[in-house]
Amino acid sequence: RLVQDLHALNGRWPGVTVNVGVIAGGTRPNVVPEGCVLEVDVRATARDHLEAAEAEIRRLAAATVVPDTTVEIAEMARHWPMEKLERSGRLVEHAQAVARRLGFEVRDASTGGASDANTTAGMGVPTLDGLGPIGGGDHSPAEYLEVGSIVPRTTLVAGLLLAIARDPLVAGWRRDGRALHDLIAGTRVDRDAGRGRNRHGGRLIRPAGVERDHGHSGQGADARIANRTRVEPGG
Repeated sequence: RLVQDLHALNGRWPGVTVNVGVIAGGTRPNVVPEGCVLEVDVRATARDHLEAAEAEIRRLAAATVVPDTTVEIAEMARHWPMEKLERSGRLVEHAQAVARRLGFEVRDASTGGASDANTTAGMGVPTLDGLGPIGGGDHSPAEYLEVGSIVPRTTLVAGLLLAIARDPLVAGWRRDGRALHDLIAGTRVDRDAGRGRNRHGGRLIRPAGVERDHGHSGQGADARIANRTRVEPGG
């Protein structure tokens, strides 16, 4: 019943997918299992939709229908969705301009999966991902990398770093970020001083015309996700 209820969440929120990919339990076919483990993959293109899906999963887990059973949820891994940030668009423009000077095109695209870019984008930091060599067939025996793309893409990263460093608008973002950090740190120092202590306390870039198969469910506008949840019913 719980597996059916979890799969019924697909489509309830735009861009949200829920998949019970692993079901494990029992020791022998003639013995009533002591417990069962479900591994659930939850993906979304927006943080509020992911949080809503997680809340509903917890509600379903609490509403057990088999007498004398309980369900425990243990989070296995988490990445917030890599949502579109206005400032990330500026970085995309720089990447595209550098690529054109190098003789090829890149564009921003949507894909499934997750990386550290999800973490920084989830913090509101302008972020680009997917700047490495061209490849495909991710996480499969057919995964490959195009050797001829290594030098051009490495050159793109180097040129992008220079372009960003020279951009006065981006420099203003850094000043804003440092000012916010100093403000937060100062607040922590003031708060701790009263207790006798003093502490100092997205966009995905793809080659134009190239689609990469990540082996994940399709995602919506320029976002990457995710979360995995382990659901363990116990006696």
